[in-house]
Amino acid sequence: MGRHQASGCQAKFTVTTAQAGCLVRGQTSVCFAQPNFHSQPDKNMRIEPLADHQYLIGEIAKLLHEEWGAFPPWASLIAIEARLTAGAQLHRAPFTTVALSAADELLGTASVKLFELPNHHDKSHWLGEVFIPKPLRGRGVGAALINDCVRRSIDIGIQALYLYTPDQQKLYERFGWREVEQAMVDGEAVSVMVRLAAPNAPGPQW
Repeated sequence: MGRHQASGCQAKFTVTTAQAGCLVRGQTSVCFAQPNFHSQPDKNMRIEPLADHQYLIGEIAKLLHEEWGAFPPWASLIAIEARLTAGAQLHRAPFTTVALSAADELLGTASVKLFELPNHHDKSHWLGEVFIPKPLRGRGVGAALINDCVRRSIDIGIQALYLYTPDQQKLYERFGWREVEQAMVDGEAVSVMVRLAAPNAPGPQW
């Protein structure tokens, strides 16, 4: 969960279990159950690309649809499956990762997506669809997924990773993101936030 060296940039994006109380819904945000501050992620949990576990696409799509089906991006199960299929790839964005138990139980998922907001063409890469099933929340799974998305983003040369959230700005500031603007998404006021990778860029670094 933490440090990674790539392209001369040192990744310092370790999210602790205690921090991972509210994570990204994907094309907006979702609050997870507040974690047990004394809990630790299962040492047997592993984070792997969806590309290596494409049989999970249907299961993940159903979970996202059940959780967020009232929002346009998740209203169509077929559209979700198509989006996940497009993200089931290695070494480039968009990509999706999954958290798995030692018994290959799906523990959660997260994605790095392209051009999340239609009026933000200058912002290409977005953290999104971070989802943990309710019985498994508060165990550090979301933190591990976010760290893995950051690591993979660095590996493929992504220079800035965005997200948006209506009410969890303080949380993401602790993660290292900073607000760059406010916007309206599906009738909801949100903060657009960024975390930069370039070593000489202004603002917080990977």
